[in-house]
Amino acid sequence: LIRLNEPKSMNALSGGIKAGLNQHIPALLNDPEVRCLVITGEGKAFCAGGDIRSMGPGQRAPLAVRERVARGHDWTRMLLEHEKPVVAMVNGAVAGAGLSLMLMADIVIASEAASFRAGFPALGAVPDLGLAYTLPRAIGFLRAKELLMTNRQVLPPEAAAIGLVNRVVPAQELEAETMALANQL
Repeated sequence: LIRLNEPKSMNALSGGIKAGLNQHIPALLNDPEVRCLVITGEGKAFCAGGDIRSMGPGQRAPLAVRERVARGHDWTRMLLEHEKPVVAMVNGAVAGAGLSLMLMADIVIASEAASFRAGFPALGAVPDLGLAYTLPRAIGFLRAKELLMTNRQVLPPEAAAIGLVNRVVPAQELEAETMALANQL
């Protein structure tokens, strides 16, 4: 179980969280004792996306952006390509790069309290962490373009109907349902 644990920032992908993902995802996926990986967030959000507050003017320069994105390639590629099943346990809000992280999972179980946004249109940014690759594969090209261009919020019933998540469960049952599935896998 990997739990993003910076609830005050809605588990935004801060330097600390990214360092933890860089360390723990390869270690866990390469551990022969680990048979399934579950990713979730602490508090009321799964992941709010990139930590915009940490991206000062120097961090927005093209080379700085390229370096920052490149540091995420190893663990994102592992999540997408590794043979072990990955389950996203979506406890709350998901936006931007958090949506990217969620869609790297093989199976997504969401709480009724979840909500989903592409996030990037609000920043005038291009989707990163593979969202332009994973989102159309999950929900189709036209729906993906709409969400990536409009930043429209998607609530759990629609998310399940369009294939953004596999299943929606009551918030109080999310962990039990997800861990039962993980144990089955």
